[in-house]
Amino acid sequence: MREHRNGRNNGRSEVTNPLIHMPDGSAVGIESPRARGNGHIGRGAPPSTSSRAVQFARLKSGDLVDLVREPSGNLSLIIYRDGKTTVQDCLSDGGTTLVPPKVDRSLAEAVRWPTFVDANDTPRQLLDDMKCALRQYVDLDDRDYDLVAHFSLYSWFGDVGTVAPYLWVIGPYSGGKTTLLRLMSALCRRAVRAADITPAALYSLCEALRPTLLLDEFELDSTARSRDLVRFFRSGSTRGQKVIRPGKAYDLFGPKAIVSRQEPPDAALASRALVVAIRPSNRDLPPLDEASLSEMADQLQPRLFAFRLRNYNRVGSPELAANGLSPRMKDIARALAIPLLGDTELESRVIEMLRAQDAHAKLKRGADPEWVVATALYGCSHRAANYWTVKEIADETYDVLEGYGETYDLAPRKVGDILRSLGFRTEKLGNQGRGLRVTQDLRRSIHATAKALGLCRADILDPQAVMGGYGGPECNLCEEFGLMVDDRGNRLRSFPLCQPVGSGLFGKAR
Repeated sequence: MREHRNGRNNGRSEVTNPLIHMPDGSAVGIESPRARGNGHIGRGAPPSTSSRAVQFARLKSGDLVDLVREPSGNLSLIIYRDGKTTVQDCLSDGGTTLVPPKVDRSLAEAVRWPTFVDANDTPRQLLDDMKCALRQYVDLDDRDYDLVAHFSLYSWFGDVGTVAPYLWVIGPYSGGKTTLLRLMSALCRRAVRAADITPAALYSLCEALRPTLLLDEFELDSTARSRDLVRFFRSGSTRGQKVIRPGKAYDLFGPKAIVSRQEPPDAALASRALVVAIRPSNRDLPPLDEASLSEMADQLQPRLFAFRLRNYNRVGSPELAANGLSPRMKDIARALAIPLLGDTELESRVIEMLRAQDAHAKLKRGADPEWVVATALYGCSHRAANYWTVKEIADETYDVLEGYGETYDLAPRKVGDILRSLGFRTEKLGNQGRGLRVTQDLRRSIHATAKALGLCRADILDPQAVMGGYGGPECNLCEEFGLMVDDRGNRLRSFPLCQPVGSGLFGKAR
């Protein structure tokens, strides 16, 4: 919704509704929270203080309550109990009446709901069938087919974990990005394709049905709207974070797929995203008409819905041996592994699939000043010294930035501020200015911070040394914290050192 308060509108508000795409391919406007009419469906809460509208619930008995859309267009509750399903208008649960939420009709119609619950599939069967469907209509790398299939399967359990990964689809115009998004609308749970949407509309969308958001032609710029959208995406990837808007707290948590021509420019947002690049293809791909898309959805959605209901009470965030992945990427790996039901081979494939994503994300972190300063400090900790001045650490940050191809620089004062934000308090060092006095406790703290940020020994070494499997001089703290590895988690060989080495980062002599 956009409001014009100057010029020819004479202070009146002109309301333009965001667009959502219907399953039949048409685009309609979705009502703004400030312009509600009577076009709502769902029974809503009856006139009783003990009624509660739910879009999903797990009862104390272990029964599951979810939503389906009847042929009449109304939303009803589907109750899964002891392997059987029933559809009801409402459900009594311990003195509280559960009812479907009251939502805008256009929103309910934009979701491709399962037509029934069927089959008893394994994760492998579902992943293979989804990849087969994708290969018919889009041309991707094999690893990206896996990535899209795993993300789509995860969306059916997106309310289980603590982290919601995002899928960021990039590529030039006419590359097939929108086709991929349409395919995902048949694969993901409660998928809603949207375009030209405002942050306010997104809040309402997430709150109403907890959909999988599929945002098409999404470009970020320097406008206030884009800044609001970046905050929206940052808040929606971690469970429990609330966005407060006048009179209400919104929970934006859930999986999202974004189509854009470029990767997210924001480093924090990029760390939450899995990137799929679509290149122009020479393959003779068939067009994806609405009849084919509906047939695909009718075949897969009931199976995926049944898989969710049958396994919801047994899934959880698994413990993975994801050595070499950054903490953020480990969280994403755990999320994608939730629906794999403990299949260790599939879990290992997910980890390997994410290594390339993690390596690329590390390159993007060159725009993150805190990460740059922590890397520089980690490099300093391997040189003999009684103290490091802030200026010396700033010189190390210059080496880090140069190694990652960044063109900006960090002044010593800024580096000092970042050191304090990382928990390292500087002090006055006589006529040398401010800095850090080097103690064993400080070195240990630096290594612990490096571990927490996903750094490893390869981040402070010459690339050729890393490719040869060499990790440089021995470091007991690197061994203790498991940092003597490369970006893939492979152990690096070290050698004993009799005399301190005075070289800087990336093999540059001081």
